[in-house]
Amino acid sequence: MRLRWLPSVLLLLVFSISTYAYAGQSEVEDAWKRLLHYKQGKSAVLSKHFFLSSEQEVDPLAELKAHIERFNSPLGQETACRFPLRYLYLKSKNLVPEFSLRQCEALNRFVQSYQQNHISLIFTSEYITVPESAFGHLMVLLHDSTTLLKNADAVHFTVKSIPDDFLAYLRKGVSGDYRGYYLRESFDNKIYQYNEIEQRFMHIYRLDFSQEEIQKILYHLFELREVTFAYDFIDENCGSKIIDLLNIAKSVTRQKSTFYHMPIEGVLDYREYIVDSKVYPPLMHRSDHLISKMGREEKAVFEQALAKEASEDQTHDSAKESLLNYTKLNRQTFQKLFPFHDTDAAMEYKKESPPLWIPDPLRESLPSSLGVGWYGGKERALLFSYRPLYKELSDIQSDQLQKSALTLFAFDLAVGNGEVKIDRLDFFKMRSHIAATPFDTPLSLALQSTLLRENTLHDLEWENEVGLGQSYRLSNIFATFMLNAGLDEKRAYLKPLLRLSTSFKGRFKVAWKSYRKHYQESSYRFNQFLATYRGDLLSYTLSYENDSSMDDQLFRVLLQYRF
Repeated sequence: MRLRWLPSVLLLLVFSISTYAYAGQSEVEDAWKRLLHYKQGKSAVLSKHFFLSSEQEVDPLAELKAHIERFNSPLGQETACRFPLRYLYLKSKNLVPEFSLRQCEALNRFVQSYQQNHISLIFTSEYITVPESAFGHLMVLLHDSTTLLKNADAVHFTVKSIPDDFLAYLRKGVSGDYRGYYLRESFDNKIYQYNEIEQRFMHIYRLDFSQEEIQKILYHLFELREVTFAYDFIDENCGSKIIDLLNIAKSVTRQKSTFYHMPIEGVLDYREYIVDSKVYPPLMHRSDHLISKMGREEKAVFEQALAKEASEDQTHDSAKESLLNYTKLNRQTFQKLFPFHDTDAAMEYKKESPPLWIPDPLRESLPSSLGVGWYGGKERALLFSYRPLYKELSDIQSDQLQKSALTLFAFDLAVGNGEVKIDRLDFFKMRSHIAATPFDTPLSLALQSTLLRENTLHDLEWENEVGLGQSYRLSNIFATFMLNAGLDEKRAYLKPLLRLSTSFKGRFKVAWKSYRKHYQESSYRFNQFLATYRGDLLSYTLSYENDSSMDDQLFRVLLQYRF
């Protein structure tokens, strides 16, 4: 009877020794923080049931003590089944007693429901009209060697969004007012959504992970059921959260330390573990490519067939394949039936295999730049530019002309005549200029909020602008026609705009832009010629501007380092 207190004393002794043993191991503390998603002094997890400590603010050491105490209580087995990866980690440090995870029925059902021979990263290309996908989307793919890839399990981090108007959606996405969570879906569903409906590239990178490491990720996904996180477009997004998940098993150091996290950075961080890769190009990209390779007569017959002025039997193999692609695109992407939908499937043709240009996202991952240059007109000054996060139409982010642009918090400083002044400050700027094709005629979009000096007096004015238009392509020349409406200071205006651009061998790009702002009682015109040459890390830009301001001509030379 007198020894009833002995188990309690022993438990307290084990708990004290375990906590003391942990306190001196800083590397254990870092690993424990990763299990709690604890970074920069706080956890991104908002769900209280993810933690055991009663502390108001999440504290890793308090969580450690609470877990050791729970594992050393009659609830130890139940807690191990609830948090299997935390249990295995603490057990490997001899901080908790041994339990059997084979007794955990819910855990075992969860793990066995996944394919788990291989793990891959999926990078999906940009989709500019959806802000959270403006720089792409990142997912994890769990798959087996013996099963079709489309039947694999895709896991990604997505936002729990409430339908908002675009400006509220943008504001909440930047400020972090949305909530996110890990979601499991069939890869076939994601192929349909991203590759077929939204016509985006899907790049798959298989990683060198052991079975034990894959099991750790599955155990952690089990712990993350019904758990919500803070979510924002800039940092706490799909890219950072997928890498947080992989880092549970391998703990790879970020290659870049910035205030933002790009989805492609996760692939770059794990580049040394990539063992093979494949890509799903969108059907529209292949169809566009087939048409661009047609001769004049071939293209004429193809267009006649589209207009029902020629039979599909009169067309050549490349045109027949394009007609079949057109049928699929209308049915899958635009939910329309093409006139030949009942005969296309029966067409006999030899599939053409022209060299298909595929963008390499691992090369196109330099979203920041520092620049130095000079401009001269009636005034002369040194020019300093900083682009923390951008993708520009006239820029050097790909081997072909950009179809979209997005800039956040970029600025240019001019230093001359003993003063430093802001030449331009972009809070937010978005462009989507996708050229019309026989398959689709998408609208070109523009939205911006910026401080700039494109006005009669060259004063720094705040300009907010939206615009709609159409883009076209003739061979390698792109033309965009826009009608923008905006407000600078307190004056409303309409702004018709024309832009022409072309590129040579993926290194040299030329663009010309012309617009006129129409105010109620006056107008302002602006013309710009721009040439850019891309090196591996450096780019060189020369521009000539002509407008109706007090300083009617301006030359700019800019050297940019991209990182």
